[in-house]
Amino acid sequence: MERLVEIGDFETLSNKMYLSPPLTNNPDDIMYFFNSLSGLLAGVVQYHWPGDIERSCEVIMSGETDIDGFAEYTRQRYGGSWSSNYASFVDYYRYTGWTSGIMRQWLFQTCNEYGWYQTSGSPDQPFGSSFPIEFYYQWCHDIYDESFYNESINYNIYVTNLDHNGMYPIITNVYSTHGQLDPWRPMGVQTNVNSFAPVVVIPGASHCMDLYSISPSDTPEMLASKQRTTSLVRQWLMIF
Repeated sequence: MERLVEIGDFETLSNKMYLSPPLTNNPDDIMYFFNSLSGLLAGVVQYHWPGDIERSCEVIMSGETDIDGFAEYTRQRYGGSWSSNYASFVDYYRYTGWTSGIMRQWLFQTCNEYGWYQTSGSPDQPFGSSFPIEFYYQWCHDIYDESFYNESINYNIYVTNLDHNGMYPIITNVYSTHGQLDPWRPMGVQTNVNSFAPVVVIPGASHCMDLYSISPSDTPEMLASKQRTTSLVRQWLMIF
């Protein structure tokens, strides 16, 4: 797909990837296009339930070519044609009405507190190099206001880590739980902070699965963690 962009064959790329309107040589739209494709797979891993990743791989590998397989996967995930228009993305997240959902607030947190954007900056990933960190700085600037730019965002992240002592938080009465498969797990502490701030990594679990109610589908490790949550809250409330 990056080669098609390099040679300017936007018609072939747009037709294969079910883009409407078609992709053009607009740099913002190109970056948003590749970012959107990586986000599809990031979401599958982040909210993985048994079989999700395997089913995604089956669709992608079923095409006659790599791009055909991934295009079919994209079509299924987006339910048909889709748009990679960056201006529309910005307009959507500029909206401040009650029906705007939670993502505007989430993006603001990343700009104002901790960043940690999923970019194409590392050579150790399969998504090319078309959505660098600077693209996410641009999001913050375009969606919110001009006070957000690369230096200010990096400073905000520095202050957040300074306030909370980074990976060595000074905390008590906190139970930190992580899903083993959760790509966000590295953002949290991985070992017990102290005797009043235990940590557990739950095998085979993904993002937020540890926050749902107890369910018959819970693994033994998940059930044990949820029961421990109840026990610890009762224990800590008795202290007061």
